[in-house]
Amino acid sequence: MTNITAADGHVIPIRLVTCGSSSLVVMSHGIATNKEEDGVYTEFAEKVLAPSFDSIRFDFRGHGDS
Repeated sequence: MTNITAADGHVIPIRLVTCGSSSLVVMSHGIATNKEEDGVYTEFAEKVLAPSFDSIRFDFRGHGDS
């Protein structure tokens, strides 16, 4: 897991899956979960997107690890 820091200093946990693509899919979760979406986003990013697209998942403030 990696972090990015917002302009106000808040640390936002992210997961980045890269394959060297010039395209990036941003995956944002629903209100009652986190960046993994109970494993659905993890599997989607690693098994479906990874051959062709880079992807980033993050936790909104107050959710998951944020």
